[in-house]
Amino acid sequence: MIAEDLSFGDGADSDVCVIGAGPVGLAVALTLARGGRRVLVLEAGGATAGSRSGGPFDLDVVNPATHGSGAMVSRQGLGGTATAWGGACTPMAEGDLAAWPRLSLPGAPARFDELSGWHAAAGEILGVHGAFESQGPEDDHGAEVLTHQLIRHCRVADTAALHHEEIARSPTLRISLDTRVSGLDFAPGSGAVTSLEVIRGTERHILRPKRIVLACGGVQATRLLLLIRRVHPGFLGGEGGPLGRYYMGHLSGAAARVQFRRPDMARHFLVRPTPDGASARHSFVLAPWLRRREGLQDAYFALMNVPLDDPFYLSGALSAVHLALALRHRTPEYMLQYHPGHRITPFAFGLQARRHLGNVLCEPLATVAGLVRIARMRMAVQGRHPFFQFYNPHGVYALRYHAEQAPDPQSRITLSARRDADGVPLARVDLRFAAGDVDSVLRSHLALASWMRASGLGEVTWHHPEPQRAAQVLAQASDGYHQIGSTRMSHSARTGVVDRNLRVHGVANLFVAGPSVLPASGRFHPTFPAVALGVRLAHHLMAPAETRPRTRARRPAPVPMARGPAASG
Repeated sequence: MIAEDLSFGDGADSDVCVIGAGPVGLAVALTLARGGRRVLVLEAGGATAGSRSGGPFDLDVVNPATHGSGAMVSRQGLGGTATAWGGACTPMAEGDLAAWPRLSLPGAPARFDELSGWHAAAGEILGVHGAFESQGPEDDHGAEVLTHQLIRHCRVADTAALHHEEIARSPTLRISLDTRVSGLDFAPGSGAVTSLEVIRGTERHILRPKRIVLACGGVQATRLLLLIRRVHPGFLGGEGGPLGRYYMGHLSGAAARVQFRRPDMARHFLVRPTPDGASARHSFVLAPWLRRREGLQDAYFALMNVPLDDPFYLSGALSAVHLALALRHRTPEYMLQYHPGHRITPFAFGLQARRHLGNVLCEPLATVAGLVRIARMRMAVQGRHPFFQFYNPHGVYALRYHAEQAPDPQSRITLSARRDADGVPLARVDLRFAAGDVDSVLRSHLALASWMRASGLGEVTWHHPEPQRAAQVLAQASDGYHQIGSTRMSHSARTGVVDRNLRVHGVANLFVAGPSVLPASGRFHPTFPAVALGVRLAHHLMAPAETRPRTRARRPAPVPMARGPAASG
């Protein structure tokens, strides 16, 4: 149910308090509520997508070229960032955990079989249940490139909308909207968080939940932990400790195109509607044994039809779309997402424009048929897929990469000297991409190109000459959407922030759920594995040792506090 106020008391009668109502927070809360546990969810935003309390979401971004603004990379409100994401779901593979020692990490804090057992439950939460049955072996020594890796896009990307009836009717789930967590009171003597400070409207309150799960996004969860360290300087190893470090995302963009030897060979890799109204596609993935041999970071490659300004795709339909957008001088948001920095310029009848017109006029019937297919695809998959992707009779496509970023302790989140409207330091984000990240992307392209040529599948052609390729990849390296690594799992507080069960080291009743607990970014989109870990955490919190009966005293309603510093929950 949605709570209209804080009349339910100070939260002590709840078994667990979850901070954040995005896909991971809802995965934890719904799983607990289905198990009969009393759950209180605190969400900083309101009931509609992108709604916020206390002013716009803000970040102090060191380099805007590598990291999006707060408004770009996060959403507050019921459903969280799921109200704006593309819904791409990929399960973590066994090779992802096996790669952690290669990255000088302290080993996998949880085995793959402990995570894969929660994939079905994560799929149900996200609305892609049973969607990955076609996944093949992860390490087939007979193949250099795997082509069975499936990416699914949710039919309903907004997790709150997907489960709205259950949220409204659950007798044990309470969600308090427009309720921002402003701080956690940690008592080193007891090794526990004793209370939360929250702001709702113009009033501040103290809540005393027994156990707390931070599921408010990697940046904001890290910010709340850093605020504890501001009061207790030695918390989690102090300034030199792992908290806030190893902040990662992915390198993504397009640096090359592929032309299939036979155009119909591309059909296996194109976005296609699924019976449930969603969409799916296969990708190219270099085999783990090949990556180990060549010293490459993980990545996948997928087909796309953008950028539209390139007439060499030989598509009359795409050229028609490009010319229409150029006349309107409008650059769609999807293009900025998949090709940062790309802009459609006003129409000018130059050589490139004449080539586009040639594509349209050369095959007018194919152009019309292509535009019809674009419209049908958009309606069939409800817009949750890369825009304008459809079968190209010439077999030419953009080759999009989505690549791993290696962990770097200097890529980090700290507290800024800038403060929000309530006087609390903003999160200061310094996301850094290394030369090794870029080099791995380039050499992965070469490995894929060699395999495609040898297998007779097709040819990969670079967009730019060799001296310019690294600069192009680096120019497209921008993230902030995935927020990985800043509270990473580890066996000890020396090397990470949470243990294998996502409990903060040294704190008995505080847990973190979300992509920030992943020690490596891998190639996968992190929401699906983060939700799987969230479901696993909920079951851990319901274990008998954690849920034995306790005597609960009746507590008074929360008392408004004097105005003081607050931070976004």
